[in-house]
Amino acid sequence: MNPHMKDPSTHRPRVDIVSVVSEVWCEVLALPDMSPTDNFFDLGGHSILLHAVREGLGRRLGRDVPLVELFRYPTVRAMAAYLDGGSPHKEEDQEW
Repeated sequence: MNPHMKDPSTHRPRVDIVSVVSEVWCEVLALPDMSPTDNFFDLGGHSILLHAVREGLGRRLGRDVPLVELFRYPTVRAMAAYLDGGSPHKEEDQEW
């Protein structure tokens, strides 16, 4: 095997985190679509629905998302940045 080539068994396609977060929120809130800057709570979301969001994100991304982080990052863009290992670009995306 060429040492400069990546092992194909470890190469995973990049997941579009913004799309995943948006799809889960749309399902939970029963909305057809939403903007990356939409706030979960402004769209009718509440703490009980966050449990369904947490389950949906966990199922799709294969990882646990702490409930407190769903409160901390209430927009699609902010949550996607958090899940992608970054931090939100704008402070107004953070609830706290």
